[in-house]
Amino acid sequence: MTEQLLQHFLLSGSQVVKINAEMHKTVPPGGQCQARVEVKLSPSKPEDDGQPKHFLVGVRLYCQGFPPAGQEQERLFTIELVVNLAYSQFAGEPISFENFAQHHGSLARQIYPLIQGQASTILHQLGLSMVRLPLDLSNSGKLDGGTLH
Repeated sequence: MTEQLLQHFLLSGSQVVKINAEMHKTVPPGGQCQARVEVKLSPSKPEDDGQPKHFLVGVRLYCQGFPPAGQEQERLFTIELVVNLAYSQFAGEPISFENFAQHHGSLARQIYPLIQGQASTILHQLGLSMVRLPLDLSNSGKLDGGTLH
């Protein structure tokens, strides 16, 4: 069922709920930094409104920037982005919320590029265009952070 969730559900809407970006220290143009990225997905069941079966996935991206390894480790910047995504079932037998919640992580490979694009725009607006977030998740389907330039 994990890979099949995308065969039954379509991303039908998104809403940015929160954007918080803060520069803690100036990063010179062309400077390098490390960034740690965490992405958390939280499924929720909307109230029954008579609409076709749909579920919500709350997405929280949290990114912190630090100087390159071996230098002082105070934060350079933080970004928090919270987005609600609506998924509508378009095929197959009705899937219960419990089943959807158990397998919602399989949607991460579709969700991540959407929020990565929004976070990259915020980084650019902060003057941090040298920070490049990964375009995709690791093979494990998880973001563990890492060195990004």
